Amino acid sequence: MKKLNKALISTAVLAGLYAGNAFAGTEACFEIYKGAPETNHTNGSFGGADCYTTAATPARVAGLAAIVPGSVAYELTKGGANGFQIDLNNVAFRAVPGDAFEGVQIVYIPTTDIPGASRIKVALSGAEFFGNSNQIFLLSPAGDILATSDGVVDGKTEVEFLTQSGVTIPAGTRMLFSKTNGLTSAGATLVPAEYATHVPVGIRTTNTACVDGDSKRSITIQATAARTDGGSSIIGGVSRAEKLIDISPQFYTFLGTATVGQVNAQTKNFDEATIVARSEFVFDGAGNTGLKLRKTELVAPFTFVDRGLATAPAAQVIDLKHTLVAADKLNVKFSTTGDAGSSARFYFYNDQDNTAGATKGALADAITLGANTHGVLDTNYVKDASLFFTRNEFAADAEDGFVPASFGALAPDAASNTVFVTVVQSDTTDPITPLGFNYNVNVESMLDLDGSTLLDHCTKTTTTHNVGINGAVLKVPYSVSGAGNFVRITNEHNQEAEVTVDVFGESVDGTVGARHATAVRLANIPAKSSYVYFVPEIIDAAVAQKNYSGADGAAQTANTGNPLRHTLTFAVTAPKDTVHGVTVQRLSTGNDRVMPVLDQNTWAQ
Repeated sequence: MKKLNKALISTAVLAGLYAGNAFAGTEACFEIYKGAPETNHTNGSFGGADCYTTAATPARVAGLAAIVPGSVAYELTKGGANGFQIDLNNVAFRAVPGDAFEGVQIVYIPTTDIPGASRIKVALSGAEFFGNSNQIFLLSPAGDILATSDGVVDGKTEVEFLTQSGVTIPAGTRMLFSKTNGLTSAGATLVPAEYATHVPVGIRTTNTACVDGDSKRSITIQATAARTDGGSSIIGGVSRAEKLIDISPQFYTFLGTATVGQVNAQTKNFDEATIVARSEFVFDGAGNTGLKLRKTELVAPFTFVDRGLATAPAAQVIDLKHTLVAADKLNVKFSTTGDAGSSARFYFYNDQDNTAGATKGALADAITLGANTHGVLDTNYVKDASLFFTRNEFAADAEDGFVPASFGALAPDAASNTVFVTVVQSDTTDPITPLGFNYNVNVESMLDLDGSTLLDHCTKTTTTHNVGINGAVLKVPYSVSGAGNFVRITNEHNQEAEVTVDVFGESVDGTVGARHATAVRLANIPAKSSYVYFVPEIIDAAVAQKNYSGADGAAQTANTGNPLRHTLTFAVTAPKDTVHGVTVQRLSTGNDRVMPVLDQNTWAQ
């Protein structure tokens, strides 16, 4: 057993300082806060029999100081060979940036008397003590040693303290954790300068898994046992667990929701201008001044948050953090769940004009991806992470740099940057290449932080766009270009519907040349009416309008029928539940066979 330092305060002095305190508490308490030890730490003992928290800061006799744990970026906690060491005396742990004193202070307060030679066990959850030279002291408000650790400290999750033999520690005594015993008293009231040699303890933790939005842990401290020299339990010396350190991600990527947009299958747009069907998106602002749904752009704003930065210098967001450097990278890759069309392009823009006027909604400051400004599907791009996390906005733009409401109170003062993920129709000259529809755009991303002691983020996939069409879609998987073969489509809507069709056949490679024709214009269907489209006429229209060649280069040259077989996808500009179809195939026997037509209607077929 270690011998206690001679600096242990005498029984007579303790009795004089704490005469009249309560002796029948039901639990021990902790005060945890950032900055220097509170000045009122010396103004008297805590008078409660159990733990309750008030807004009182500094700590007062009438109540406890509020628990204010330190905060650490999850990305830091991989650490080196000895894990990630957290020095609670670190300069980052300050009540307010710029304060002269730092540290996360731990104050243990029993609510019942602790007789001499008692033993108190204090345990950490989520970490272990480390960097304390195997010695931790519990100091009185006057700076004297009330208890000292017994046995090995560093590398342990639980430490046992031994109080001075023959000296009773009165109920309510505030005992400050320190790995040094250099505090001295200059009288009844200490001033901050006198705490210069007090050093909060050290701990360490280790995480190995990659970081995601749910990577949250807490380091807690708890007095798990208190017993007299004779082995009797001291109820008022045992506490509940209190949070000492909050560990959560510093960086959040792609916070937001997907933009739901539509390809315009009609030949008129919002401004009543005549257009080529499926050459534009449906937009919602006169003069193309919308922010998300634009004539040739579908814009999805997503927010990137760095909790290590603050919107104001005095706003403390996270204490121990990582500062982005040039070697920190964000890996990104675009993909789609369907055919977006050969003219669709995918961009990251760092700015959008939100000011009133003709330029409202205009995008700027594109993040260059590879050799092109836009991204090529299924291609990984490695970009400086700072491009996404650093705010960049129009001078008068109030839209950029917000934290979504769904982010909650996790980072109310964190700095953020909005990146505008955008699908662009790149073809604006005749003949305009039609846009694809009914697909999602996904962005796969991974934040790769430089250094072997940092945790990278997990690869995540974010859906940024849901791209549909303003109408019904009917698919005929199998049709034959022969006499008597037709598709009949019914329009139950009270307005005339425009119709386009996509066609491909059984060629060697339908992606080559014009073997896949898109947006072939067919005759309109009147309101409350049906129209019969004969398959040979559909194929003739595809050849005439798009130079369709899907009937050549057949994959099965021994099968003479394959140049005649085609797959058809119709887009009809009417509400989907008002459109239905049937297809009929004429057999060589002269009989008709009804073939399936697939749709997206909500009613049962």
